Amino acid sequence: MDPQEKILVIKKKVFEKLGVFQGVKKDNLRDYYRIFLKNYEFCKRNLVEHNPFYKQLIPYVLIFHKDRVFLFQRIDQGAEERLYARYSVGIGGHINFEDVTKGDPIYQGMKREFSEEVKCKGIESFKLIALLNDESDSVGLDHLGLVFRTEVINPEVEINEKNKLAGQFVNIGDLDRYYKSMEKWSRIVCKQLILTNVFR
Repeated sequence: MDPQEKILVIKKKVFEKLGVFQGVKKDNLRDYYRIFLKNYEFCKRNLVEHNPFYKQLIPYVLIFHKDRVFLFQRIDQGAEERLYARYSVGIGGHINFEDVTKGDPIYQGMKREFSEEVKCKGIESFKLIALLNDESDSVGLDHLGLVFRTEVINPEVEINEKNKLAGQFVNIGDLDRYYKSMEKWSRIVCKQLILTNVFR
C-alpha cells in the first residue's frame, strides 16, 4: 500500500445527507451514484484511512455463471492476519486518480480492478446491484462498497496473482459451507443478497 496514493472518496456528510444505512441497500441506487459522481474528490490514502469524515468508495464485483458464484480465497501468507485464508465472493479495490481520465471514475476504476485480478471470457455486462455499508467496526467506518454483478458466458476464470488468490465457481446453495470463513463484506452480501434468492 502506497500511503501517498490518491484515492477517490466522498465526504461522510454527503453520505449522511443521502441517508446512512447498515448492510446492503438495493433501492435508489441511481440517486446515490449520481451524487457520488458530483461530489467525489481524491485524497492521499494516508489522510483518509481511519478518518471518520470521509468514505472511501470501493467497487466490489460478484462473478456469476448460471447458478454459481465465483468464490475467492486469500492464500498470501503475507496478507493481513484478519484476511489470510478467508473466502470472498467479491473482488475490487480503491479507485485511483488515473481512472478519472477515462470517464466515469467509479465504473472505470471497477473495470481496472477487475482486469487486474482476473481474466474472463464472455462477460455480458457489469451492473450495479447494491451499496454496502458496515459501520460495526473501524474498517467499515471509512469504506463504502458499490456491489456490481457480472455474468460470464464462459466459466473459465483465470486469477492473475496466483500466489495471492485461489478460486472456483461454487453452487449458490453450497455457499453456507464457507460462510463462517468469509470476509465480513462477503458474509453480508451472501446473507442479504445471494442467499435470499435475489439472483435466482
